Amino acid sequence: CVADATVASTAATLTAAPTSGSAALPVSFQAHFSTNPLDTASHSVGIDFGDGTLGSTATAVDCMSSSCNSGYNYFGTHTYSAPGTYTAKVILYSGCTADQRAGGCTGAGAQISSYLGPATVISVSASQSNYISAGPTSGASPLTVRFSMLPPNPTTFGYGLDLGDGQTIGAPTCAAGATSCPFQYDHTYTTTGTYTARYKDPSGTVLGSITITVQ
Repeated sequence: CVADATVASTAATLTAAPTSGSAALPVSFQAHFSTNPLDTASHSVGIDFGDGTLGSTATAVDCMSSSCNSGYNYFGTHTYSAPGTYTAKVILYSGCTADQRAGGCTGAGAQISSYLGPATVISVSASQSNYISAGPTSGASPLTVRFSMLPPNPTTFGYGLDLGDGQTIGAPTCAAGATSCPFQYDHTYTTTGTYTARYKDPSGTVLGSITITVQ
């Protein structure tokens, strides 16, 4: 499909956080435009996450303040479940109906008109389960799970455990000179569901993840 010359000239800046970590890696994206890229009702903006998944970010947040860099900002989130290097890009869809545009314009008749702006590379490594273990990982509610964590750099402050249910706890700092400093934490899940607990280093990089199933 030939790109619309007017819209394709609109530059997009795509930022992501984090850009590296272990699978399963959740990443938040923001596509920023200084001017509105949707010059007609048949266009919509999305993100190609680079792993075969096309994401919808159809609703723009019109930010005219220094906190969001003055312009039009589109947001999306995606979890990379497999190790690899992925190239994420901003998409301009064309040929959208009004209903498709409201839902992200990924339905029948919609086409990728062009890619806007530079790409962002996401690097996903294999889950390093040697840094975290847990048990039991499934059972009836309430389910008490014991997490055992081993920080790669024991004396560095800032490791944390995202329990997957909205709660996060910080790991204590080990004594100076320590070469190994295991840490255990018990957490009770009271609501049925599937939770992904992620052990993170001080930069937010996921060192390992474990899925907890509560029945």
